[in-house]
Amino acid sequence: MTNLLSTEVSVLHVLALLAHVFLIFLAVALRNILPLFTIGVVIFYTGHSVESFIIPIRDIAFEHRTYLPNIGLSISCVSVFAHLLNRYPRFNVFVLISLCVTLTAMTYNRNQLWQEPFKFYENEYRLSPQNPRAMEQFAVELMSIDKRDAAEVLLRDAININLSSGKLSASSLNNLIVILTKRRDLNGVIETANIALKYVTNRHDRSMIMASTSYAYLSMGYCEFAYELSQSALELDPTNIDAKRYIDKCSSSISHH
Repeated sequence: MTNLLSTEVSVLHVLALLAHVFLIFLAVALRNILPLFTIGVVIFYTGHSVESFIIPIRDIAFEHRTYLPNIGLSISCVSVFAHLLNRYPRFNVFVLISLCVTLTAMTYNRNQLWQEPFKFYENEYRLSPQNPRAMEQFAVELMSIDKRDAAEVLLRDAININLSSGKLSASSLNNLIVILTKRRDLNGVIETANIALKYVTNRHDRSMIMASTSYAYLSMGYCEFAYELSQSALELDPTNIDAKRYIDKCSSSISHH
C-alpha cells in the first residue's frame, strides 16, 4: 500500500480490485462451510487497516505492512488446504509441494533484493512511481552513484507531490540542497532552504536544513553566513553534529583571516 492514491488506472489495478472483490465475496459465501477461511479474510483486511490506516507504518517496504494481515492469510490458506486435502489427498500433496517451492523461490529472490539497496529502491519506485517516499529513496540511491541530475528530477517531483497534498518531507528538501550544493548553485540552495523553513516546523528538521544550508555557504567561501546558520541550527538541536563541525571549520577559517 502506498501513501498516495493512484491517479491512473491500469490493467493491474483492475485485476487487483477484482481479486479483492472476489475474495470478500468468497469469504461471505463460504462462511458456513469454511468459517476459518472467513475469519482469516476478516483478519487479513482488519490487519491492513491497522498497519496502513489506524497506526500507519512509515517504512516503505511492503513486508512491514503485512505482518498482522499475514496471520489472517495463513489461517485462510490452511483452512482451504485442509478442506481440499480431505477430499483430494493426492492432488493436494502436489499442490502443497508446488506452493512451498514457489514461496521459497519468491522469498529467496526478495531477500536477495534486500541485499542490494539500489536495486531494492529501484524496484519500490518502479512499483509505486508516484509515491513521494519511493521517489525520494530511489533519488538517494542515485545520488550515491553520482547520478545527480536524475536524482534532482525525482526529488523535485516528490516535493511537488507532497506540497500539492499539503505535506512536506524535510529530508527530500535537504537532499535537494545537497545536490544543489555539489552543483555550486547557491541561489538554488537559498530558494530551497527558504521553502523548507517556511513549511517545516519540527526543530530537528529545521536544524538539519540550516546545517545543510550552512555547508553550502561554507563550501562556497561565505564563512560568516555559514557560522551564523550553524549557530542557529545548534540552538534548535544541540545534538546536531554537522552544525558543530561547520562552526569549528568557520572559526578556524575566520581566525586565519
